[in-house]
Amino acid sequence: MSSKKRPVSRTSSSSVTDALFPGVNLEQAEKDAVLKEGTIDKESSSLFYPWRPKFCVLTPENLTIFRWHSKKKSSQERVRNILYRMPLDDVTAIANIAKGKKHIHFTMVTKDGTLDLRVGLNNREWLTQIQMAVLARKNRRDFVKELKTRSSVVANKFKRKALRRRSFTKDLEYGDGIGITIKNEGECIVVARLFSDGPAAKKGTLKIGDEIIEVNGRDVHGYHAEKVASVIKQQTDKVILMIKSSHGKISVGTQSEYRHTICGDALKRPRPLSIVTGSAMASE
Repeated sequence: MSSKKRPVSRTSSSSVTDALFPGVNLEQAEKDAVLKEGTIDKESSSLFYPWRPKFCVLTPENLTIFRWHSKKKSSQERVRNILYRMPLDDVTAIANIAKGKKHIHFTMVTKDGTLDLRVGLNNREWLTQIQMAVLARKNRRDFVKELKTRSSVVANKFKRKALRRRSFTKDLEYGDGIGITIKNEGECIVVARLFSDGPAAKKGTLKIGDEIIEVNGRDVHGYHAEKVASVIKQQTDKVILMIKSSHGKISVGTQSEYRHTICGDALKRPRPLSIVTGSAMASE
């Protein structure tokens, strides 16, 4: 096994401390965040000493490999002492795990290269801790990615500040609806149309493209449009919608989308065609 292209850059300047950790006590910060520290053998290019022990510190963000043991060094000396600082976000796999008579060998694979390491059998916890830290970073990346998606249940739960409460009072003369057409867009419920004589249009707080998150406190993520329409119609007086605003972005519907109209008395307006250009529609 041989080390290939180094996955992280070298750090040589003493000014790195202030640049990376402005106003932070590096020693205390590292102590607070350390998951594990100790010696790991790194493969070298030497014929006589193919493996060199290196002092390493594992945090939730990085695996830092030092040139020499640095426990008693100052903050600046520790930064200059860093051989590699490998961001765990860059690790794509931990491969080639092999158990020998005295050691466990493994390879950390990043987008830039590989790093061959080994730990003693009595210190196998190192490998477990690294694997768990890499998995935690992956889960965090997936979590952040989920937050950015429109249909995210996580985003709907944790980004409450981005939601808007819209209240509509039903008009007895209009019927049991609020004058909107909704459609399924993925697992979301989106406003597709507003009727000018309905309570929603008259209030003026709802827009085409707005996503309905809740109806009177009931989470409707993943519901079929027909079921959401039924929930709205069941409300006797007020309909309170929790809305995620479209901010003027109107998406183009697909041929598999389903639309459901939530109006008043069906006699007040003509019933739309049951099938229109591949999109199923219904009127109540």
